[in-house]
Amino acid sequence: MTDLGKFIRTRRKVLDLTQTQLAQRLGVDDAYISAIERGVRTPGDVVFIDQLGRALALDADGKRELEAVAESSKRLVRLSDPLPLCKYQVIAALVRDQALTEVDMETIAKVHSAIVQIRNATAGAVGIASGGPM
Repeated sequence: MTDLGKFIRTRRKVLDLTQTQLAQRLGVDDAYISAIERGVRTPGDVVFIDQLGRALALDADGKRELEAVAESSKRLVRLSDPLPLCKYQVIAALVRDQALTEVDMETIAKVHSAIVQIRNATAGAVGIASGGPM
């Protein structure tokens, strides 16, 4: 279950709505609501998320939270360009590794951040040495 699914289920229950009732408010099939709550489907349409916020009677803070969990629950990453084979292999290995923990992912994020910092520092040093702009 995604954070979006948990959010919708929790709010729906607070409002004492069934999946069918929520689906009727949105003009969708109840199977779609079930799929979203289970994390099988992740709607990315901004209009649908806005309609969902209204159907769940959310205030401004609730709508912002809904938008945030909807964004964080997206399962697709769209790439603008084809990846070099090495990058693809690294990303594919991470996706396939079901044993990665939250701590593992934080470590990977820290390593990536360190690489970016080193790259930026190196680029800055080269700019200074060559007299180029920083």
